[in-house]
Amino acid sequence: MITERTNPRMTQAIWLGQIWRGAIAEKAHFTADQIIDLSQAQITMTADCDEADPVKMRKLTKAATYPQRARRYLERNWVLNTGLSRDRDQVSIALAGKRTEKAIDQALEGLRLSATNLSEASGPEFVRITDRVAVALSGETNTLRDLHGEGTGVLLREILGLPGDAAHCEKLTNSEVLECALLALERFGVTVAPELYESLQTNLNDESLPEPA
Repeated sequence: MITERTNPRMTQAIWLGQIWRGAIAEKAHFTADQIIDLSQAQITMTADCDEADPVKMRKLTKAATYPQRARRYLERNWVLNTGLSRDRDQVSIALAGKRTEKAIDQALEGLRLSATNLSEASGPEFVRITDRVAVALSGETNTLRDLHGEGTGVLLREILGLPGDAAHCEKLTNSEVLECALLALERFGVTVAPELYESLQTNLNDESLPEPA
């Protein structure tokens, strides 16, 4: 949807799930727990290094369905962020699904709160506000902290049309992509200061000027 990471991540989840089930069958519970921990690192390894196409992203953010589509993207990709399920009965699976929904609610609310302090529209600033959400939700006071991790920041950047990979996002200078990220934040209920858009428009105009002879 926002980027094209769902299929690679689901492949990783299936692969790790098969190994995990094998460890359980062999009663190698310590190994099974290590596999679950490993799954949480995979979402960072599959973080997108590219930003979304600004034309498509602008159209997407203006659609009434954008918040719902962004949430569905999170739901499909959250499996590796939360780790593989330790339980196999249907009651536990249903409970795990509800916990995941609450974790996503926390992530989106955290994004709204963190973005109210957005000081500039830049790659490093977007990394700062998204990583701050991940760190806060991974803290000891959060009962759902095991459903969060570094991948939380990755996924939040991706639904904004930014590179999920923090290093690539920090280097981002495309004003159109950054403007789309601001538009996306507004769709999540964030009030974006007009001067942030103005600064990007100034940058865009500067970029369009011909190089001096």
